[in-house]
Amino acid sequence: MKKLWAMIALCVWAQTAGADSLICSYQARISDQDKENSKGVSLLQGKQVSAAIAAAIIRQDRANYHEFHQADAEDEDDCWFSTKENRATIEQELKGASVSQSALKQIIFNNPMIEVMIYKEGSLTVEVLEPNSSSIR
Repeated sequence: MKKLWAMIALCVWAQTAGADSLICSYQARISDQDKENSKGVSLLQGKQVSAAIAAAIIRQDRANYHEFHQADAEDEDDCWFSTKENRATIEQELKGASVSQSALKQIIFNNPMIEVMIYKEGSLTVEVLEPNSSSIR
């Protein structure tokens, strides 16, 4: 019986050892104010769609929330991006994230409601919860 429990424990450990541990998640409305940096310069690059542009927008959303106190009504607090140093990691974290091309387009060209999940191992995922068809272009 002890061997059986040891085998079960080993299987459970093996399944969870490689899995990322969720630290927290938050929801935010991406709005037009998130698409300009703090100096008023557009973060958009024409009709280009890339993870880097989406990351810059998400980063500005968090700066607007934490630093400039210009949150959108639907923005939630998060456990990680309250400092400039942690916000600076968004671009790197989003490079390896699983974000669909459709979600990137929504973030860049529309004003969707998103959910960001932050993991202990330095990664994140971004999902569009509610697409918004009011395009800024």
